[in-house]
Formats: sequence, C-alpha cells, structure tokens
Amino acid sequence: MLFLYYAMLFSTFLENNVQHSQMVFQTLKYDLAGYDAITNDNINKLLLKPLFQDISYQLILTMRSGQTYVYNHTRPNERKFTTVTFPTVDSQNSKTISAYKLTNHNLMATLNFQNGQKLHIILRHQPLDIDWLSYQYWLPFMSAV
Repeated sequence: MLFLYYAMLFSTFLENNVQHSQMVFQTLKYDLAGYDAITNDNINKLLLKPLFQDISYQLILTMRSGQTYVYNHTRPNERKFTTVTFPTVDSQNSKTISAYKLTNHNLMATLNFQNGQKLHIILRHQPLDIDWLSYQYWLPFMSAV
C-alpha cells in the first residue's frame, strides 16, 4: 500500500509537469495568433511574462527571408542548451498550423504562420520538486513503520 501511495504521488507530479508545459505552449500559441507578422520585439515582450520565467525553453523564430532568432532560457540547476535544435514533429498535413510532440522530458512543437514564418519550440518539463520535510511525504512511511 505504501509503494502504491508513493507511485501515485510520483505519477501525479509528472502529469502535472506535463500539463504545465502544455499550458505554456497553448498560451504562447494564443498570444502569437493575434499578430499578422511575428517580430523579435513581439517575442521578447511575450517572454517577459511571468509564465515563462520558471520554465526552460528554446524558441527558434525563422522568417521567410531565412533570418533566424534564437531565444534560450534555462532554470538555474539545469544544463544549458548547447546547440540549436529544430524539433522533428510528425504532422499528417503540411498545412497544419501547429503540431507538438510530448516526451518524458520536454514538449517539442512547430508553429507555422500564414506569412511563411515558423516558430520551433522546445519546452522542458519542470523537474520534480519534492519537499521531503513536509508531512504528506513522510507521514505514510512513518505510519507504515
């Protein structure tokens, strides 16, 4: 029973972190839908929102001309993005506006805009942050003992 409790706790934490990454992606997609043409200034204003402060991301904005802007942010205790990585997202239709793929560690997506611009996104899920001093984590173990 104790093992089941900790397994469900771990599973719930992982699921919440995945849902947080999906929420950040949907917010990014919604905020960028209002612009006719995405510019460097638009992305910089968007990334100043508090939602993007506690998540590690790599955004690559590609213009029709081929000009590319890269935005990186990592949390303090994570490894930095050392290379620019274009996510490979399988989409059935090439005219799809957005498609994303979830893995155990990140969310990878590509947004295609009407004017030919593309935004490639990699959002890392938040790591598990368990405060073992909180009673809800050690009380079941102590009760079992």
